[in-house]
Amino acid sequence: MSPFPLGILASARRAGASYFAEVMADSPIAYWRMDESSGSVLTDATGSHHGTISGAAPTYGAPSLLPSGEGTALGLPSGVRTISVPHAAALNAVSGVGITISVWVKVDNPSSDALQVIIEKNALSGSSNGQWGVWYDNRSSQGSPRRIRFQMAGNGWVDWGGSVPEAAVAAGGFLTCAVGAAAPAMVYWNGIQVTTGSTLNAWSAGNTLPINIGRASAGFPLVGALDEISLFSGALAPARVLAHAQAAGVA
Repeated sequence: MSPFPLGILASARRAGASYFAEVMADSPIAYWRMDESSGSVLTDATGSHHGTISGAAPTYGAPSLLPSGEGTALGLPSGVRTISVPHAAALNAVSGVGITISVWVKVDNPSSDALQVIIEKNALSGSSNGQWGVWYDNRSSQGSPRRIRFQMAGNGWVDWGGSVPEAAVAAGGFLTCAVGAAAPAMVYWNGIQVTTGSTLNAWSAGNTLPINIGRASAGFPLVGALDEISLFSGALAPARVLAHAQAAGVA
């Protein structure tokens, strides 16, 4: 059952909107649909932040991760590959603004004792300018494995832990991580908020490093599939996150 009154949902989601239209209605900074059929270019639907695919070939045209079946996904089998997007200032989360990262993700081996990067802007550097990152972390060395982690490097993080994330990512679904200028970091799964972290008061000044998708520059590859990755300036309202999920066919 939705946590929002019907009137709010009616205004939050436009009748009959496709997932693509619903995302574009919120003016994303970047939107990689992951529906490439071949080649080395990762296309940004906004036209501003195209990326490159190199190394081991992904599985082009993998089944969509959206319940509606809209588009296709990019499968990421084992292998060393780089999917990266060049730096642009707009891709940094900065003080007074924040950021929202949305991605449809499936992890093929969630029980593996490993860190698997979903998307990051050098958050694994551990430095104060590491920016942001989202990953699936099942390393036993971390004490609390089986978790989705949304991290602002040098500033803090929020975890969604326990047994639920393992089953969720194995089946595949819609992950959204958001933090606003003066609001706590939040993690949503299939449009519903699942955890809240502390407010991040100390923000990175930004960096000039690329975005890495499905693998960090230092490794930690994701084995599975990714679909429909979008970035937004600031924190999307909870009703809008839910509207995106419902436009994709989430009940």
